[in-house]
Amino acid sequence: MKQLAFAAIALLLLLLSMFPSHTSGYSSSSPRDGDQRTVAEVERHVLGGYSDADVRSERIVAAARYAVAALQKGVDGAPPPIELYSFSEIDTDGLDVVILEAQQQVVAGMNYRIKIGLTDSHGKCLGAFKVLVYDQFGDLSVSRWGEEVPCGEMELAIEAERKQEQDEEV
Repeated sequence: MKQLAFAAIALLLLLLSMFPSHTSGYSSSSPRDGDQRTVAEVERHVLGGYSDADVRSERIVAAARYAVAALQKGVDGAPPPIELYSFSEIDTDGLDVVILEAQQQVVAGMNYRIKIGLTDSHGKCLGAFKVLVYDQFGDLSVSRWGEEVPCGEMELAIEAERKQEQDEEV
């Protein structure tokens, strides 16, 4: 009986050590001594939560292209959401799709939260938006159309990406 109680306590302690405590002394304004993470950064790594994804990943690119096609033509018999964005009625054929940010969440499949920009052949911003794409083992669907993103924000993200690529080359 003592062995069973000891095993139960050990299992409980192991489980408790696996999950961050909300009373661990973290605050959004003052991290613990020697630890520069904020609550938001700690919560990003919660089991089942969203995590940053590589914007160049094949799956992210496929999800983004699917969302752009759905924006233009609609999907699964549903009409395109032309009222959502100021740029929705532009022809997306021949435009460059720029993935500004991406996050992923493992569910029964995968959720991709993506910020997408559209530029013309000269790199001029035509519009940007957020979207949530659900990938159920290769079967894509738009779960939610997000807010429109100002072109200024998109241009800043593109410039930051260029700077990061230049820094990686050095």
